[in-house]
Amino acid sequence: MGSCLLWIPVVGWFLAPIFFLIAVVLWLSALAPSGDISFQCKDCKEWFKVPKSPPPAIDSSAMHGGLPESLKGKYLLAAFLLGAAVFIAYQMRPAASIPAPSQTARIVPTIAPQSGTGTTAGGSAVQSVASALANNKLGVAASDLRAKPNPKGKGTFVYVQQTWFFGVERKLVWLVLDGKAFAINGASKGVTPSLPFPREAPTAKWKETGLDPLAATEALRIVFGG
Repeated sequence: MGSCLLWIPVVGWFLAPIFFLIAVVLWLSALAPSGDISFQCKDCKEWFKVPKSPPPAIDSSAMHGGLPESLKGKYLLAAFLLGAAVFIAYQMRPAASIPAPSQTARIVPTIAPQSGTGTTAGGSAVQSVASALANNKLGVAASDLRAKPNPKGKGTFVYVQQTWFFGVERKLVWLVLDGKAFAINGASKGVTPSLPFPREAPTAKWKETGLDPLAATEALRIVFGG
């Protein structure tokens, strides 16, 4: 269906000028004088042709007005083709273009809100990690941080959406519990070296998160899926 619709304007652009040229040729051929003179007998109603030169001596009273059938056919065919050319050209006219919205009118936020970033807890969690960011080779900045609530228990995840840096996969995720941030894995520790690992948190306190303090697998699955 799509390929058929694609050929419709192509055929129209091809046929419209052809129809127009054929119509012009037919009109000109009908108007151009022929080599013979045609006339109709008033009594017998028959059409006769005689050469133009020498002109025949024919009484004009024997002539009856009207066009020969051959000329009528040419005129009708020319009118039909001309109308078809005009119709096709009209159908193929370009549609009115809708101006694209101005790029300057769009307001794009620097940080798109993610799950939990619009809440007070999400904002404070991001700030807890952002304050611990050090100069790092991955180029992670505070504007890259996102927040997501922990569905397993207490705490808020903070993470970076980008997972590939210079061709190497690095999943950066932290958990902020009661205002204190913990680096979930080694990659996160490298970006925030001052933050502790979960295993360094009090056992009873970390148990409230519902996460394993010795393995980052579950936390990475919750944040990044898979």
